[in-house]
Amino acid sequence: MSDRIALLAVVSLGLCAGSISAQEPPEAENGWRTIAFETTQVTAPDVAVSPDGAWLVFTLLGHLYRLPVTGGTAEQLTFGPYHDMDPAISPDGTRVAFGSNRDGSDGNVFVLNLADGTIDQVTHDSLAGRPAWAPDGSAIAYLRLRTRSYHCTTGRAGVARVATDGGEPEYLADGDSLISSVFYMPDGQLAWAVVEFTLRPSTRIAGFIAPGSVETLATLGGAMGRVLVDATGSGFYGRGNPRDGNDVVGADHLQVRALEGTEERRIATLTMPPCQWSVTPRFAIAPAGDAVYLGEAGQLWKYRVSDGIREAIPFRANVTFEVQGPTTPPTMTFPAPGDLQAPRGILSPTLSPDGKTVVFAAADHAWRQPISGGPAERLVDGDGYEREPTLSPDGQRLIFIAGGAWEQDVKLLDLESREMQTLATGLLYWSPAWSRDGRQVAFVGAEPSVPGLQLIVVDVLEGTTERFTVPGSGRPSRPHFSADGAWLYYSAQPGAIRSLYRLRLEGEGDPEEFIAGDRHLHDALLSPDGRWVAFRRNSELWLAPADPNLRGNEPIRRVSDVGGDNFSFTPDGAALVYAWGDKVWRRAVSGGDRVEIPIGLHWRSPVPPRLLVRRVRVLDFTSGGFGPEKSIYLENGRIRWIGTEPEHDLPGDVVMLDAEGRFAIPGLFDMHAHATAGGWMRSDFQEAWLAYGVTSVREAANDLSFSTTLADKSDVTGDPVPRYFFAGNEFCGALGPLAWEANPPAVSFVVSDE
Repeated sequence: MSDRIALLAVVSLGLCAGSISAQEPPEAENGWRTIAFETTQVTAPDVAVSPDGAWLVFTLLGHLYRLPVTGGTAEQLTFGPYHDMDPAISPDGTRVAFGSNRDGSDGNVFVLNLADGTIDQVTHDSLAGRPAWAPDGSAIAYLRLRTRSYHCTTGRAGVARVATDGGEPEYLADGDSLISSVFYMPDGQLAWAVVEFTLRPSTRIAGFIAPGSVETLATLGGAMGRVLVDATGSGFYGRGNPRDGNDVVGADHLQVRALEGTEERRIATLTMPPCQWSVTPRFAIAPAGDAVYLGEAGQLWKYRVSDGIREAIPFRANVTFEVQGPTTPPTMTFPAPGDLQAPRGILSPTLSPDGKTVVFAAADHAWRQPISGGPAERLVDGDGYEREPTLSPDGQRLIFIAGGAWEQDVKLLDLESREMQTLATGLLYWSPAWSRDGRQVAFVGAEPSVPGLQLIVVDVLEGTTERFTVPGSGRPSRPHFSADGAWLYYSAQPGAIRSLYRLRLEGEGDPEEFIAGDRHLHDALLSPDGRWVAFRRNSELWLAPADPNLRGNEPIRRVSDVGGDNFSFTPDGAALVYAWGDKVWRRAVSGGDRVEIPIGLHWRSPVPPRLLVRRVRVLDFTSGGFGPEKSIYLENGRIRWIGTEPEHDLPGDVVMLDAEGRFAIPGLFDMHAHATAGGWMRSDFQEAWLAYGVTSVREAANDLSFSTTLADKSDVTGDPVPRYFFAGNEFCGALGPLAWEANPPAVSFVVSDE
């Protein structure tokens, strides 16, 4: 099992580093090496079936394999340090079109000749995939995806087709719609699936007539990530999330449905890992229309259309591929139990109204200390987390976000009486802010009873709540009050550009754009004196005059290369306070050098008790199975010995745990995770990782400040958090990290100063 874990780690790293233009496998002296092993399992494969129904092509660890539909030994078809996916077999069964990064791009369409193994590239886009053959084999249709969400239901994409004998592609649909798949009808008409998100999402099947002209062939309930048609054209099959009134809507269900005439019928309910509902691998329909082939739960399956009964397709595959990287792991150091540590990351720094203290978040807790330096004191008791702590204008109360990943509270704490009040309970909350008189609190929220995101205003004294809908699909952030309390300001992106908007709290009226520009204003914040607007571009902090007539970039200036969204104004509006890593800085809006606010927060890594685990069966790699019951002794969190107790002396304070014959395996390593996706939304998934045996996590390109917070929790608290490894922030393209929400750029990746 450890070999497989190590292999997955190498594969994940190798594919990220191995996008090269050469068609031949790389040379060993350049750091590449070949790994080979045998397996009987496959994870989330794409599947295609031959025109005669006799054999399948499926994907396994980034390569294509061929297998009889009855099972057997799979034949590897593609090789090299590339990621091949989404196979589509030609009508005559001699070729396979597929998506791959083997040209060094994020993905293009290639064609494999099964007779001699040669591979030809047929598209040359920045990101193309999901190929489909014309019934006569003369052309291949494909999607031109705007973002690298190749397997996602919600990716914006255009439709194109190219002749298989060469020539320039023909572009048939622009990239403004959420197109999940493209396919041909049996009569040769081209069609594609358009996901339409309303209160109850649906998937429209658009049939191509001529450029700019389509007809609706059918509509399927729910967001279907994959749609195919059977050989007769009478049934459309969709795989995705139904999200209808008869289902429990969850993030771990995929559906396969057939539409016969006007009757929509479910064939099967598939279980997928949590948070992967948008991952919808390709499935295949038997030529006779009597079966559906797909992969799920580590296996290949044949589902009978008539009754939904499934049959496992047994297979064995000898896997060969090339990877690059060191053969020995690097030396790494971690805090020893009892070591004195400082936090890696400081979040949400704000000054008290009198300017004498600073409040911030670190390791998922709220802290306060003198502005001249520590020691820092924790503001909230208990084991829960506190995010985005914000002091009231009188400095006597604290609001913060608490709760779980999908069920959260907005809490108010009286710092003198220690009384706690819940202002709101829902799915998600962020960006709390006080009105200048301390009577109202504003924040952004998602609640079960109201679709979409809302701007929420709570009157703390009266206990009343108002909710305001934000027009468009732009995700709102940083709501805050004007000095007189008449307006609520917030950032949003209802169109192509993210900017600062305001909403009158009394009376009627739509939100109005306060500052319009030709570049983004992320997390824009109006200063308390109303003179300035601070905002971010990537990790940089910028200032602009609070002038509704502002146009162009001349009066806008960059005040810091770092700070991200961890910034605020001082109460008098004369300076910005911002954090980056473990440092907090103050810089006057008038200019000058930044001044560090020293953070005096230190803690000691917890010292775990001495632990003896009895009657545990340990995985034996030599024999390939679990051995007889033994005892495991741990000291300072490390295994000291495995064996029988009479052979060892035990300290008197050892804690005994009876495993009752349960099993022990090495800790698993999740090599690609987004534990801080959307900021902090998933941070309390940590216990679930540990429950499934994952003790180490590689965080892939999310907000660095939140990644460091999780690492702090892992190293210096006793909370159940895996050990984290991470590199840094993701790049925001021309439209930022939420570009997919509104008109993303046509180029798949754009690195700019936005």
